[in-house]
Amino acid sequence: MPFCSAVLIVVPVIDPFYSRAAKHFDDLLNRYGSPIYLLNLIKCRESQPRESKLLVEYGHCVSYLNQFLPEKDRMRYIAWDMSQAWKRYASRVNLRGLTDEQRE
Repeated sequence: MPFCSAVLIVVPVIDPFYSRAAKHFDDLLNRYGSPIYLLNLIKCRESQPRESKLLVEYGHCVSYLNQFLPEKDRMRYIAWDMSQAWKRYASRVNLRGLTDEQRE
């Protein structure tokens, strides 16, 4: 049987009010104060949408929860496709030509 690394991701809409996420972020606010920075490293572009489904849903969750927070306390959401960034970086830099000191 061939190995397939691509897993089908399904996001069921069970909790339209994101109560579990709200509880989690409330705990973070109580522990660390505001603002909370959320760095989402999920892929943005895929030929077959898998991870990107989570990206969209997570963005909706943060937008929904932020509407109940004062402007100064709102979560700062940053979606950054690390895979794309690495592809762009790697295509411009030849790491083999660097010395060990330059790599650090």
